[in-house]
Amino acid sequence: MILEEAKKSLIVGNTHQTEETLEETLSRPAIYARLNCFPNEISPIKLASSAITCIKKFKNDYKIGSFFNLAEWRCRKVDVDDTTPYVPNQQDFKLIIEKYNIFQPTITQWMK
Repeated sequence: MILEEAKKSLIVGNTHQTEETLEETLSRPAIYARLNCFPNEISPIKLASSAITCIKKFKNDYKIGSFFNLAEWRCRKVDVDDTTPYVPNQQDFKLIIEKYNIFQPTITQWMK
């Protein structure tokens, strides 16, 4: 509900809605004070602090179950069939999935 209200406030305020703008809104206590979330239970400052932590975790967790920094190396068939183990050199490795081409989830879009 808080996320939807934050999105609505950005649209009403004619702010160009971006990921950073929404994150900035959610990391400020003002929105939680305005919505009066969990009155007399959790302070707006604590809610804003929790939102910052959750957003950071959300942005990092996709790396855990993905193939982030996936590398491959290839060798000749002769090297595989050889009885001595083949040890690849550092220059034999090639990163396939890096920071620029990995899927990165956003809080502004559903992941369907």
